[in-house]
Parts: sequence; C-alpha cells; structure tokens
Amino acid sequence: GSLDLDRLSTYLESARGLISVMWVNNETGLRLPVEAVTALGHTYGATVHTDAAQAVGKVPVSVAEVPVDLLTATGHKINGPKGTGILFVREGTRLHPLLHGGGQERRLRPGTEDVAGAVGFATALRLAMASQVETDRRLGALRTDFEHRITAALPEVRVHCGDGPRSAHVSSIGLPIDDGAGLLMALDLEGLAVSGGSACHSGAGAGSHVIAALYGSDDPYATVRFSFGHGTSEKDIERAASVTADVARRFTSISPEAPVS
Repeated sequence: GSLDLDRLSTYLESARGLISVMWVNNETGLRLPVEAVTALGHTYGATVHTDAAQAVGKVPVSVAEVPVDLLTATGHKINGPKGTGILFVREGTRLHPLLHGGGQERRLRPGTEDVAGAVGFATALRLAMASQVETDRRLGALRTDFEHRITAALPEVRVHCGDGPRSAHVSSIGLPIDDGAGLLMALDLEGLAVSGGSACHSGAGAGSHVIAALYGSDDPYATVRFSFGHGTSEKDIERAASVTADVARRFTSISPEAPVS
C-alpha cells in the first residue's frame, strides 16, 4: 500500500511540476514516505505538497525536518472548528490565486477572514501537538485491542496494510462479504458509525479505489473502515468488535471460532 518510488523517479525524468502525497492515507491509515518523496522530488526540481489532514496531531509532523514546499491540514480532524484549514507555504514557493478581487491574504485569497475559526484552529492545533505522543499511545492500544478481538472472532478478517507503518487512529478491515453496502447499513442500524472507505465518499455506492488498487477491482472482500478519536473508549472498542462480528455472520457462512472477549 505504500508508494513505488522507482515509478515516481521514472515519471520525473520526463515531467516536472507538482507532487502531491498524503502524509497518512485516510482509508488504510498507512504512513507514506513523505520524506523520501520530498527528497526525490527536489532532486528533479519538483514542488512537493503533502495532505497532512490525517497526520497532524496523530503522528509527528515537522516541516523543518521534512522540507515539503506546501502542506495542508484541516481543523475538524483535530477536534477544531469545521470548515477551517491551513496552508503552509515554504518561503520562495510561488503561488497563483484562484480567486481575485481583494488584497487579503497577500492577494491569494480575497474575502473576509474567519477570525474566530482561525483562533479555534490554532487552539486545537496547540492542544493536538501537545498531546500527540499520548494520543498515539492510547489510540494504538485501542486499535490493537479492536483488531485482536475482531480477528479472534472472525479468522477470515483481513487487516488492510496491517504489517505497514500505520497511524493509530484508523483500522481498515476486509470481510468476505459480497454485499458491502448492506453490511454498512446493518452496522449503521446497530449504531456503529463506519464507512466503506474515506468519509469523503461515505455516501457513494462504488467501492474504494484505494482497496481496489491494493487487491484488485474484483476483490471479493467488503471493506469497513473504523476511526478512533478523542472520545473513543475501551467499551466502544469492545462493542464495535462484538457487533461487527455478529453482523458479519448474518451475511456469510462465517462460523464463530472464538468469542469476542
């Protein structure tokens, strides 16, 4: 699920421009090699952007240690105000405005600034960075517990990118079920807020393009993505694993090998 740097290098030999890479994949939680991508891109004179929405406050993020040219992040991912975000621009990086008409934000983004949103984002960012190490430890323990419970109850479960370097707040699993949409609906009726891929596509009927890239478009497994956050407790993990196992058995001939405990 990681990136093929050899293919990127081959592409850069004949093309220049912008490289945009996630710091953490939003569907699998896999941490991508942003530092290596940045070094390679700069070797060929490319501008490097990283989408750090799923990384800030979850894993160490430093634009001093990883010299990306551009970085974006969102407020709601760190319990800040919805609709807020930041764009880090390294000095010397040239930008062209998409909107015109005002002189705000150095003539890059005209319009009245959302001062309250900016203050809220800044506060959330400070709190998230201060607690990042503890958050990673706590959510990592919860994710390990969840995946242990679900794989003990359903040995057929596949943990996506389970052997890779993942952020602790995402667990994406595959179940040998044909009706993925029906599975998600059944879990929703049980009170579990999960998705088949990214939250951005939670209303879409199509399968995840990320999982299709990993396992093929004809993959017989249904994907369920769980996210853990500030309010997630051990009781939530226990119930999520138990309910998921019970619901999965309704859709398949999966037999319980062991209780979820």
